[in-house]
Amino acid sequence: MEEKTWIVANATKKFVFSENEKELWKDVLKELGGEYELIINAPLDPRMN
Repeated sequence: MEEKTWIVANATKKFVFSENEKELWKDVLKELGGEYELIINAPLDPRMN
């Protein structure tokens, strides 16, 4: 956590009880906004960019 390599967000009811697990990560990043939104469509493997 000290190295800032994790993305953390508050566990809101909207996220905890989300029924759309495939879109949950994107929804959390949208909620965080700013620079985090840039990650939404990034490939899992950066070499595929």
